[in-house]
Amino acid sequence: MQHDTYEAWADKNYLRTLPLRAPRGVVFDRHGRALVENRDSFTIVVLRERTANLDQAIRRLAGAVGWPEERVREPIQRAIARRDPIFRPIPVVQNATLSQVVAVKARQLELPEVEVLQVPTRQYPSDGLAAHLFGYVGEIQEQQLGRPEYAGLESGAMVGQFGHRAYLQRGD
Repeated sequence: MQHDTYEAWADKNYLRTLPLRAPRGVVFDRHGRALVENRDSFTIVVLRERTANLDQAIRRLAGAVGWPEERVREPIQRAIARRDPIFRPIPVVQNATLSQVVAVKARQLELPEVEVLQVPTRQYPSDGLAAHLFGYVGEIQEQQLGRPEYAGLESGAMVGQFGHRAYLQRGD
């Protein structure tokens, strides 16, 4: 009975691994002042596996966050072109403003394929003092995937993007 319904549910019932960003440690100077702290930021993501009509979802999300459709469509198209797994969240709005977060949350019934994630982020309270040494992490970029130091990593992996070691490796 209801074979089609249960078959659709079974197709979506599988094991998946999703990476979560962990907060990094606070760094203090010798006087006990924080040089690097953690703060939370919001990232608005699209989950393709929940999407019945991707074009309609893009239009609705663009209206909610106040962006042109093309700006919302671009990261989604990149993820599709890279053949990212359908269950991997696609970050569309990083460091979303509070008004964007509220607008998306208020339209949650209209946007079942959109979620707001709370993401730990680095903050430099001393006007960026030594930020070039501490660096930051971010999703691996397309041009980094082919480099030998990133062998074995795939799209979506979090890697050091800038800082003392990344700075030296890039040769800048």
